[in-house]
Amino acid sequence: MAIRSEMVQTMHPVNLIASALAAENQSWTPPCATRRAVCCVTGEECECIPRRKLIGASFTTQAALAAPLSQWIGLAAARALSHRPERAACWWTDGRVLRVVKRPEIRALVLDGSPSAPWAGWVTTSYKKHGSLLARVNNTPRGVWAFDEQRVDCSDGGQVREWWTVMTAAQKAGISRVMQESGECPPGLMRKIGLRAWMDYAAWADPRRQSPLFGLLCYLLPSKEELAEDLANEP
Repeated sequence: MAIRSEMVQTMHPVNLIASALAAENQSWTPPCATRRAVCCVTGEECECIPRRKLIGASFTTQAALAAPLSQWIGLAAARALSHRPERAACWWTDGRVLRVVKRPEIRALVLDGSPSAPWAGWVTTSYKKHGSLLARVNNTPRGVWAFDEQRVDCSDGGQVREWWTVMTAAQKAGISRVMQESGECPPGLMRKIGLRAWMDYAAWADPRRQSPLFGLLCYLLPSKEELAEDLANEP
């Protein structure tokens, strides 16, 4: 168990992704011969291929590299970065499976925690960055999610649930996701929502609006379709 714990502390999300892809029998062959070197992504010495095979001058996540001066990239990192969903989808992985996840699934994982560990999770709205370079490996059910270029600490389950309860109640009262994000209420909606209800919510939200956690929870608020479905299912 001690060995497992030490591995988790030094593990990088690319290792989890590569392990999951191998477990799912997704084959991959290095594009050229390998050599022992320092991986620019993880900073670890391992079997590598030349960095230029995957990372060029236009690569926009250079700051996330552990060894930016190295001209080599490890096989696990190369495998992960070559897998299109790593960049073009939201995902969750525990090293056994790599799941492409939609908003409802992300919501459940953030609110309830991961069913297994170690794990890493990536939520993107732009589909342009490499999620494995921005995510973090967690060794407990609750931990840090990467959300675009931010890392969101969701480890305090009580806080996450408290904020979520307030924000979903506000949404049901007519304060939409856009209004919660901007802190602005169109005059035409003020009468419908009620001045007191809006002011009470604004007083709670204003000091929290710049928090990465607030931003992630805003993103995870139910869609209009989900709200309509919930309303239709009410007894």
